[in-house]
Amino acid sequence: MQQKIGQIGGVGVLAVYDIAHRLGAFRGKEPKLVYLHSGSAEGAALLGFTGPTVDKKELPEAFSPLTCAEIEDFLCIYKKQLVGKSLAELKSMCFMPEDDE
Repeated sequence: MQQKIGQIGGVGVLAVYDIAHRLGAFRGKEPKLVYLHSGSAEGAALLGFTGPTVDKKELPEAFSPLTCAEIEDFLCIYKKQLVGKSLAELKSMCFMPEDDE
């Protein structure tokens, strides 16, 4: 898709992702990787991840109940709140209860 519409002026990687994600949803397909672009790339960088994608399995366990698309949203929406967070704090941000051990 990037090759087809990414060359159109004003169409960036976020627009390409959003269009591809919506087309996939229409066809019943979910992303198999977390795509890092714009804000989600900023949030991922705070966790030490770079590049165009990250495998969900590489992320902290706190993200495991989320889909790849939800993780992408989380990284983008909460990028400012991720600065300096511990794993326990990430768990609470993911609405996961702490272990009782």
